[in-house]
This record gives sequence, C-alpha cells and structure tokens, in this order.
Amino acid sequence: MQKMRFILASGSFLLNKGFEQLLKEERELEVVWTTETPSQLISGIRNFSPDFLILASHIIDNLLLKELKIFLNGDHPFKIFVINTGGKIPGELTEISSVIFNFSDSKSDLARKLHTFIKNYEHEDYDKTASSALTNREQNILREVTLGLTNKEIGEKLFISIHTVITHRKNITQKLGIKTVSGLTVYAILNKIVNLEEISNRENL
Repeated sequence: MQKMRFILASGSFLLNKGFEQLLKEERELEVVWTTETPSQLISGIRNFSPDFLILASHIIDNLLLKELKIFLNGDHPFKIFVINTGGKIPGELTEISSVIFNFSDSKSDLARKLHTFIKNYEHEDYDKTASSALTNREQNILREVTLGLTNKEIGEKLFISIHTVITHRKNITQKLGIKTVSGLTVYAILNKIVNLEEISNRENL
C-alpha cells in the first residue's frame, strides 16, 4: 500500500520534530514537507499533494483558512489535523478538521488519536464499494448534477471553471457508462452520494 503523505506546519521546530517522530513510528505514514511558517504552507501543498496536514491553530488566520477551503474543494482534497495551541478554535476551522490534538496531550494520547483515525480512514477511503470508480471531486460534481445544478452553478459552488466541470462530467459518464441524468441519479442514490430527500427538496424549490 502506498504511504499516506503528511505535511507538518506547527509553527514550531520542536513541535514539527515531535510529530515527525510520532508519524515515523507508523510504518504506512510519510512526512513529505515540514514548515514553521504559514507562508510556505501553500507552496508545499501544491508541490507535494499531501493526504493530510497537521497545523497549529495559532498560525491559521482567515486568509489561510480561505485558501485551505479552496484546496479542499480541489482534485486532491486532504484531511486536516489541528494542534490546539491555546484558546478556542474558530468554528470554521473545527468544521474542516478531522482530528483535534491538544497541546497538553501525552504521547500515548496523540498516538491513540492518530492511530484510530488512520485505521478508520483506511476502512472508509481505501476499501470503498462501487463508488470508488469516481474520485472525490467527481462524486461532488455528480451530487450537484443530480440536485439539478447547471455547469455554471457547479463551477461557482466548487470554485472551478465551467470547462473543468464539463471535463469531469465526461469522465463520470465514461467511467460509469451512464449517459442520462436519471441514470446518474439512480447510481448516486444507490451509492449514497445523494439521498431521495435532498432530490425531493430540490424539485420542490
């Protein structure tokens, strides 16, 4: 199995080293980039396409949060682990975080949280059913198609161009061999990408 790729951006040399050592003890994990400053984080994400980010809460401002959300809606979304270095974590940051580490956590607590999440992640994301034929981005676009959004509306919602939406829709059709919206809707329902209530609500608008 390919190793899961991590970027560390804790704002501290010592924190980075501590988490790097913790991750190395899990054989399936790999640290591909470390930085102590948020200014270098975006270039690291672009260059290394990580599966996970570990970020300190105090380095995340509104601008960085906005950029992270853009990446999360991209073709290679990642999971975010936050180190709570003090104070209350903003709600927007909590919403996009998969795991919260506390600065006061012991090594065993950190390892337990990390190990538990990774095992669940392997089960959910590496052992998928039929929906594994589609990438996360394609599933997001399929969902919006079944809810009746136009290519333009999907592009605006997901921060991508209309051309990109059209390309993804062609890929979805080719992968699934389904050409009609009604057929795609049935597939999306069966694979729990969308549910009947959401479709009914959209039709009643």
